[in-house]
Amino acid sequence: QTQARLEEERNVTVTSELTRLAGNKTSSRYKINGVAATRKQVAALAEHFNLQVENPCAVLTQAVHANFLRETSGGKRRYDFFLAACNADVVRDRLLSARDEYKGIATSLEKHEERGAPLAD
Repeated sequence: QTQARLEEERNVTVTSELTRLAGNKTSSRYKINGVAATRKQVAALAEHFNLQVENPCAVLTQAVHANFLRETSGGKRRYDFFLAACNADVVRDRLLSARDEYKGIATSLEKHEERGAPLAD
């Protein structure tokens, strides 16, 4: 799509589809208003509209951003948004799961030791 045509439209929709591949790698596909686009085209569009897409908060509309900052629920929602935006919520959940698994293993080991049974190699 040409830059002039995009400027005529009131709303421009950019879609990014991420696909997880083997070995923790990802593949990305982009669309601008439903038409396949390259990463370079999306970056040029973001630059044209002065969007800081590296910062997920920058892509919020002003109204949403203002409401988000005015919320009286304290920092929890903002913190949760930050965690999700930088994918730290996944890391947090994995750490919590690992902690729970560790506690379960430690409890089992304690019970095993209380019975006086030696651990097998």
